[in-house]
Amino acid sequence: MIGALDNHCTGSEPIVVSLASCHPAPDAGVAESDAVAADDAAVGEGDAAAPEPEAPVLYNAEGDDDDCKYHVKITMTAAKQGQSATVQVTLTYLADGAPVTGAGLEIEAYLADQDTHVLPNGTKTTETAGQGIYTLAPVKLDASGRWVFRFHFFHSCSDALEDSPHGHAAFFIDVVP
Repeated sequence: MIGALDNHCTGSEPIVVSLASCHPAPDAGVAESDAVAADDAAVGEGDAAAPEPEAPVLYNAEGDDDDCKYHVKITMTAAKQGQSATVQVTLTYLADGAPVTGAGLEIEAYLADQDTHVLPNGTKTTETAGQGIYTLAPVKLDASGRWVFRFHFFHSCSDALEDSPHGHAAFFIDVVP
């Protein structure tokens, strides 16, 4: 889909991720309730929750995550109703361009105009070792229209600290009949 280029991180200093912030210790300045709430907010495959309002949904096939931690590129086989597609996500750190490995990538997808119509379950994610490339297949496209594909990175991590690896990126995908 062609639209405005993503520039929401332009002029911002990229956040350098710390794996130590994934599960902060109680003495890290994070209230236990905040860490638990962030963990509970992690969305699993097939959940119908719409993206948080501050998270931009991006056009085109690449952009930065909502917290300016990662750069995300997506490629997808033909997006046609009634067919399964394969989605490939390439994830790099925004700060230095290095590949992001071990992200435990999950997908949440729904029709943009009716967030109760979600992507059917069954998508598997594989990672190409050491390259920051994640493949999701099969992605079952059961309806035509504009979809929001939201990718969750390090979903099991708390999002309580700014430098936590937890992140998201959402893209519009048009599925043709």
